[in-house]
Amino acid sequence: MRDFTLETLKQAITTLGITVLMADPRMLLVFAKTTSPESDSLHSLRDIRGVGALIPKETLDILKPHLHPDCIVSQVYAATETGTISALPYNYRKEHDPASVGFQWPGTTIK
Repeated sequence: MRDFTLETLKQAITTLGITVLMADPRMLLVFAKTTSPESDSLHSLRDIRGVGALIPKETLDILKPHLHPDCIVSQVYAATETGTISALPYNYRKEHDPASVGFQWPGTTIK
């Protein structure tokens, strides 16, 4: 995309009804901080996968009000163009545990 901006990505999410987003924690924080509370621009998302670094609890706290209640936010590991090997769904944990790598995806091998 030649003229990529955060706003064009938000427009694409809204207009196209994008349901899955892989993004680094900094991008997720900027999304949350630049989205007005009354906006539903992120409501089509149902699966947000954090890549590159752990998603800080503070970022999750800021992001959560902007998301659909059914949206699952997870930290994925070994992310490539073809997939990932494990995930830590933050929604299913009472405590934020940055030391955990979550559960391993079926059909994958970790060596």
